[in-house]
Amino acid sequence: MSLLVGIGGISGSGKSTFTKDITSVLTAKGYKCVHLSTDDGYRDFSHLSIEQRKKLKYGLDGLSFDHPDAVDFKSLQERLVTIKEGLPLEFPKYDFTNHSYLGSESVIIEPNRDFVFMEGIFALDESLLSLYSTTIFVDTPEMVAFSRRVKRDMKERKRSLADIRKQYYSTVKACQRDFVLPTIKKVKHVVNWDKPKQDLEESVTEMLEHLLSRL
Repeated sequence: MSLLVGIGGISGSGKSTFTKDITSVLTAKGYKCVHLSTDDGYRDFSHLSIEQRKKLKYGLDGLSFDHPDAVDFKSLQERLVTIKEGLPLEFPKYDFTNHSYLGSESVIIEPNRDFVFMEGIFALDESLLSLYSTTIFVDTPEMVAFSRRVKRDMKERKRSLADIRKQYYSTVKACQRDFVLPTIKKVKHVVNWDKPKQDLEESVTEMLEHLLSRL
């Protein structure tokens, strides 16, 4: 069976970078790893018009992409259980360009992985916690995380600064306060990802030692 690890934190905290650093070292050591994201667990909104989907960024009828109600946690649970049992899996990757799964590429998971990392702002949701062997919260000051989010969204998602700021202050900030930050109280480990590079490397090393001890 695979060892499942849940990694949470606010948007821009460094969850993806931390997970990539961990998986890179483990893979180099010969372990088979999977890096999943709750970003690919959003509900299917293809029934909405493209304009309505775009409005979900800022909130539409009480719903937004930063609210847990926008996530299909049942689907995420099923994926984790399937992988944990050593079975292969294929599922669609969420497309942030058109805010749906229409025409998106697939994520293919080969069987019998040693480590499975599920990271994302909703990775530490109560519905998923019991499936993990261990949990980690990547802790970063809000404004540091926001500056990282701006750089990522402008480069990878081709969004303007004005659009990013509008979404952040319309939905992201409040949802992080209400649904993401409280999960730090539920985890087994907290990693400070706003430190000098040498200290970050030490954090990765310490977590690697812990994970390997769980096999």
